[in-house]
Amino acid sequence: MNLSAKRLTLVWSLVVMLIASLGVATGQPVATADTGDKASFTSVAPPTTVSMSIDVLGTSLTENSLELSVTGSSRSYLVPMFGADYGLTTQVLCDPGTLTITASAPQKLEVTLMVSFLDEEGLVLATYEDTLRMSPTIAQTPEQPATPAPQPVVEQPKAPVLLPATAFTPTISGSLIVTQKLTASANLPSGWKVSGYQWFRGSAAIAGATASTYIVTAKDVNLTLSVRVIATRDGYKDGVGTSAATSKVAWNYLVSVDKTKLLSKHYTVGRTSKIDKIVIHHNAGNLSIDQVYNVWQTREASAHYQVQSDGKVGRLVADGNTAWHAGNWQANVTSIGIEHANNTGKAPWTISDSAIDSGGRLVAELSIYYGLGRPTWMKTVYPHSYFSSTSCPGELSKSQQAQYMARAQYWYDQLIAGA
Repeated sequence: MNLSAKRLTLVWSLVVMLIASLGVATGQPVATADTGDKASFTSVAPPTTVSMSIDVLGTSLTENSLELSVTGSSRSYLVPMFGADYGLTTQVLCDPGTLTITASAPQKLEVTLMVSFLDEEGLVLATYEDTLRMSPTIAQTPEQPATPAPQPVVEQPKAPVLLPATAFTPTISGSLIVTQKLTASANLPSGWKVSGYQWFRGSAAIAGATASTYIVTAKDVNLTLSVRVIATRDGYKDGVGTSAATSKVAWNYLVSVDKTKLLSKHYTVGRTSKIDKIVIHHNAGNLSIDQVYNVWQTREASAHYQVQSDGKVGRLVADGNTAWHAGNWQANVTSIGIEHANNTGKAPWTISDSAIDSGGRLVAELSIYYGLGRPTWMKTVYPHSYFSSTSCPGELSKSQQAQYMARAQYWYDQLIAGA
């Protein structure tokens, strides 16, 4: 294939390539001007004239142009591009190996240069061919977002202006005794209604206590109770009222006593020391509350409580007084004494299961009230025989001791949990 045919083939190939790359007919972004390769040619002798034949492959747009810069002459040549050969002859003073031609154009092009070095008479000394390739930077036109359709202005409803709540103060009624029910009265002004309750133990909200009534539990002992009521009325802000705190829940009034029959003698009024223990006894007989009371009318002895064989409990000396039961004065002033009826009239001195259960619960209640902790044998619960030379409390310190303490600890755990 001769040079002209080869160039024609390249022209058509590159025209298709340039049209696709430029996107002239597709609306794609147009290329910005850029500089292509440099072509260097080496002459065989110092020439006086350089003849350049330029073959531009790529476009027929007359408004585009190719700029050639030739070193040595500090000249630039603006060449219109018609997709055909273009001849140019110029005078360039050039030493061997120093001729450099740089091309630039506003689109991707391939430019073939035929450079001839002529002597003074115009004879060709040497001819070179080289191709310059230009890949301009594509200036991307950002896609413009679609303008949203105007939305109708919706006027937001204004929040109603609420009137301030009317003040109110709830009250509490009922007995401050474990297992007893307390009732909250909201005392609302006319037009208001209750929307919620919350009971408090001290300053802490009681989980789940959100009704108008509340059952007092062992957890409330030595603490105050109060209730907060929330009320509503159309057009008003919510009202909040809190009752006054109750007095402290006192466990001493809720010990499971079936009968109170207080002695008038054979005990000492008041105490000189803090209660830190419980001392257990047995009757050495199957006595009732009344029978024990009668015995102590003449016998110089007493205890705070008596537990019958059927499980009933009687109070004979108030906790705040010192009963004469341990045979040791220091033990007396620091303890609560509990007598238990035997279920037989002779040794071994055992007691009934009902008496064990009631006596164990009594120990648990007293342990909670006086802060003795979980009932523990020989730490907070002692047999009479520990302080005096006696066989009392019979089997309660022997074969039935474990059973008795198990019931005391069971009731302690149940009461602490609020069961």
